[in-house]
Amino acid sequence: MNEFDQYGPQSFEVLKGAGNFGLLAVYLFSRRGASGLLDFSRAKVCGFRTASWFMIGASYSMYGNLLRVKEKFGSAETITLNTRVASNIQTQALLRSMQHHLMRRQMPMQEILNR
Repeated sequence: MNEFDQYGPQSFEVLKGAGNFGLLAVYLFSRRGASGLLDFSRAKVCGFRTASWFMIGASYSMYGNLLRVKEKFGSAETITLNTRVASNIQTQALLRSMQHHLMRRQMPMQEILNR
């Protein structure tokens, strides 16, 4: 399956590092009023606020990754075209494999249908 990666980005490319940036955002937002480097008391006060901080950091990370993917692979139309090309190549390989197995079957087709 690795040979099909050359035609365009995979969906996980946008998510790379999003969790790390979310945790970094939680850490940075919880610094105000903290008594030390590992004091997360502000993050523990309100779970909704902490989740919001995490989502803000993860969203910025995904947006940056999306811009990087767009710069590397082109527009959405190009990415869609490349995805279709990869899908067609994979389908052709599967059909070739099926044709090979059907050509070399041991039992005549009529016997299979009469069962």
